[in-house]
Amino acid sequence: MGDVDAKVASCRRGEEEIIKLLDKYGLQRFNSTCDYLVDYSERATRTAIRQIPDGDYTEEGLFDKETEVTGGPVPLKVTLRISGDCAIVDLSSAPPQVKASISSPLVTTKAMARAALRAIVRSDAIANIGFARPINVVVPAGTPLKPRHPAAVGGRASLAMHVSNMVFSSTRAAMH
Repeated sequence: MGDVDAKVASCRRGEEEIIKLLDKYGLQRFNSTCDYLVDYSERATRTAIRQIPDGDYTEEGLFDKETEVTGGPVPLKVTLRISGDCAIVDLSSAPPQVKASISSPLVTTKAMARAALRAIVRSDAIANIGFARPINVVVPAGTPLKPRHPAAVGGRASLAMHVSNMVFSSTRAAMH
């Protein structure tokens, strides 16, 4: 229960701090500032993506860190598709879901896929919805990267990191 209590306490603290900001600056200024930060992150992300030549950059590999539970290496393919100021991280070649606890919920897969692109965006741009807008992550359902219920996801970290590393490799190839 300690973890749950800590999360509840942090939410309450966040609420208190937002109320202080609203009292000090008002709702309109608060909302305008939030909108500015979202828009700024989107502009910074689009600017960074525009620095990459248009094209497809593919990385293929085997996830072989958990073979004792997956029954063997899991083949993965990532295609980073750049078009102007938009990026697609295409994971549509992901294999069928495995009966092991390595599955990564979609939110984790998207976050780890976008993390690699975060590295090329200005450090003063916040990783918010504005950052995410120009980056589409394509993942089919029923795979280890977007499993169907019921799926064990407790051991997702190693697979999620592997996907992130593959996107980093694709990004590196795109920028050289």
